[in-house]
Amino acid sequence: MAKIVSFSLDNESLELLENIESMTSFRNRSELIRAALQLLRSESKELKTLSGHLDAILVVAHSEKEEHELFKVQHQFSDIITTQVHNNLHGLCMETFVLHGKAETVSAFVKLLKESKSVRYAKFMVVSD
Repeated sequence: MAKIVSFSLDNESLELLENIESMTSFRNRSELIRAALQLLRSESKELKTLSGHLDAILVVAHSEKEEHELFKVQHQFSDIITTQVHNNLHGLCMETFVLHGKAETVSAFVKLLKESKSVRYAKFMVVSD
């Protein structure tokens, strides 16, 4: 039996939810949110199961105002960042990181950035392991 859960969204998040709902075949918001939760669970599980050394790409979008917080994390993990490309996107910044290192270290870096309040978007892809 499904339970009803109530939560708040800011206007930007609500607009995003409505846009995604209108562009997809989900019958309602509940289906969309359930699918999004499954994707998050799958992605978290993938990060936990990585092992050995790997090459990966991480793309992160963040506000220009919050760059200083990301710099701290980047310096902490400079040993696994082989390449970094910075782009300005009309008030947002996009960082593309090419990573090489131990799976545990790469996972820790990705997790820190994904959980950061200053990061609006993060996409992680393993290229080779």
